[in-house]
Amino acid sequence: MESLFFCGAYRDNEVTPTHPFTVALEALQKTGLEVVHIVLGPLRRAHLLELVHDSLQIADGDTLADAVLKKTGGNPFFVKQFMRHLHETKLLVFDPAAGWRWDLPQIARLEYTDNVLSLMAETLRRLPQATQEVLRLASTIGNTFDLDVLNTVSERPPEETYGSLDRALAEGLIVRADGRYRFAHDKVQEAAYSLIPPGDRPAFHYRIARLLLGKLDLGAGRNLFDVVNHLNSAGDLLQAAQERMQSARLNLQAARRAEESAAFTAALKYLEHGMTMLPADAWSSDYELAFVYHTEKGVMESLCGRHDDALATLAGCFDHAMGRLHKTEVRRLKMNVEILKNDLPAALEEGLAALRAFDIHLPPYPDDDMLAAEFERTIAVIGDRPVASLVDLPALNDPEIAVLQDLLQEMFSPTYQLGTNNFGITVMRILQNSIEHGISRNSIYAFVNFGTLLCARLDIEKGHEFGRAAVRLDELHPDKKSESMLCNMWGAWVQHWKDTYEHSKASLRKGIHAGIETGQYIWAFYNTCNACMNSLLRGAHLRDVLEEARLYLPLCKLDKFNAITWMVGAVARCAEAFGAAVDGEPTSAAWADLDAVTEEARRIDNRASLYFLNIFAVLAGVFQGAYAEVAEIWGSTDPGRLGMLAAWHASPCYYYYGGLAFARAAGPADPARRAVYLARLGECAHKVELWAQCGPASFRHRSLILQAELARVQGREDAGALYDLGIAAARRGGSCTTRRWPASSVPAITSTSTGSSWRART
Repeated sequence: MESLFFCGAYRDNEVTPTHPFTVALEALQKTGLEVVHIVLGPLRRAHLLELVHDSLQIADGDTLADAVLKKTGGNPFFVKQFMRHLHETKLLVFDPAAGWRWDLPQIARLEYTDNVLSLMAETLRRLPQATQEVLRLASTIGNTFDLDVLNTVSERPPEETYGSLDRALAEGLIVRADGRYRFAHDKVQEAAYSLIPPGDRPAFHYRIARLLLGKLDLGAGRNLFDVVNHLNSAGDLLQAAQERMQSARLNLQAARRAEESAAFTAALKYLEHGMTMLPADAWSSDYELAFVYHTEKGVMESLCGRHDDALATLAGCFDHAMGRLHKTEVRRLKMNVEILKNDLPAALEEGLAALRAFDIHLPPYPDDDMLAAEFERTIAVIGDRPVASLVDLPALNDPEIAVLQDLLQEMFSPTYQLGTNNFGITVMRILQNSIEHGISRNSIYAFVNFGTLLCARLDIEKGHEFGRAAVRLDELHPDKKSESMLCNMWGAWVQHWKDTYEHSKASLRKGIHAGIETGQYIWAFYNTCNACMNSLLRGAHLRDVLEEARLYLPLCKLDKFNAITWMVGAVARCAEAFGAAVDGEPTSAAWADLDAVTEEARRIDNRASLYFLNIFAVLAGVFQGAYAEVAEIWGSTDPGRLGMLAAWHASPCYYYYGGLAFARAAGPADPARRAVYLARLGECAHKVELWAQCGPASFRHRSLILQAELARVQGREDAGALYDLGIAAARRGGSCTTRRWPASSVPAITSTSTGSSWRART
């Protein structure tokens, strides 16, 4: 194909930065394909002048254009309706002798045209009565409606209904598309609805709901929402106990359907209304329905940012919950809310209390001996089974084990961020359960996170096998709510050890979108942070790193307590600081208040956040040339002592830049400190070399540079050759490109002259 032109239209407020459409556009732009964005805004004065002059064939229509702009705000649809209205009311007339004339003072006195809704209502009132009636009925159905549904509620023959729509179609008030009808603008629907007296509206909706219930398939399309919306608008007309219970069940169905579409605010409204339909003794007369209503309402309140309301709802639910399964489920949901509130100690306490109901007694911070014992048990349970064969185990069918696994998975955030060995213990308990009782969706979590633990222990080959098993299990038994978790743990904790940063980035971006779609906001936040960090780690252009961070700001606002997504701001601050080092541009601290983040992390002993903050401090210090300061702070959060944190995709860079700092700080240091720095440089170089053997594309150049630095400070002749090898490896891996990083701050990466210069000095 020689050429292709594609034109698409979308509402920018409905497409997120991680929407597949946005991702596809960015990918096309990176290939060099030209993408032109055409933003359609209101018509401006120049446009209206051209419209008036061309339509009326006049040269002096400035005053009319100004009046139209003032009355319509430049909305193209309203401009058309307003001009039509002026002509029909004789305020814009054609005189054969004098041409077009208009009464400007009278136009200015048209008070109802200052309100678009009033203008449209006035327009509708001039239509035939039959057309007004059918539009009133259509407006109660919704913005879009089917002719057969309109026939049902109008109780008239189809040809008569269609005939009544003819005038509205001709006037452009409704349009036909894909076999359906819709109002040309929301204000047209609102105006048609306003023609129904307020006191008559509940009866309208009640009558429509009863008619639709008898004739529509509620499992098809929007039929369920149409019926439920009418029932909910019927006011106090639903009095019979049977009708109210039917309404409650239908609202629950609508809430679940809305949740599947990530319409969480709408889902919460359905739940709130449905609960008003429940009988006062619902907890005793229909316990299961009451339980489902309260748990789902608590979840939706949390997803809508109403965390305190969610905790109150769930606390009341826990008081009524019967049996271990239901009490555990409520505790798990409370944990989720507490995590979103950044109350990690409370979430950990809640989880440990719930585990005690299963006779699992864990201290908040188990010692290393407990973790080692759990690891030995897990290895014994796995036995000699090939890792890849675990995906073929039979399915779990024990509801008690299933709810326990859900609880153990919910322990992720508090155990991981607080740096407790309970993270590894809870992951291994799910893995043991999966092997002993059968696999479930939680097995995806267990496989990928056990892989994380193995990678942290430097058993990268086996860890990668478990990560691949998790990906394969999700392919065999897809679970949408596990997808965001899997993408994050695979992309930022396991995949990067053997794969490129670019491939890991694709996993993380997929995880953001999956998390938003399914309401797994915590995992969406983790993916967002790791996607930004990935760009920084792989050496993306600083402008691209900043632009990506800006794109994620709307999503970050959902993290109401800044518990997780502060890292996006930290990455942006790094990019701005590095850019200032390159271009001399000023930096801004508005992205993230890292002092406040540090204070909160210390308050609750959030060891993960303290480690991440230290990584940013190390990066900033190296690029500012503060090598001695970095050498002093580097070991304050050694990931080797922080369990699974050593597997995070920034940990190799932490050792790499730490090694650079030790090498540069060793020169002016006193003999004793120099010896300590060189020993640490050797440790960092050794670890990075181990990783380079697994993932040469990402780590080989870093290993060679650290070896070169070690050779330099030891006065060895091979330092120059090692620098050149490191530079060549960086270029092959795509980590050495122009104008990405401050050249003076990172030795031997951005200039091939470094090796030669060193040889000249020696």
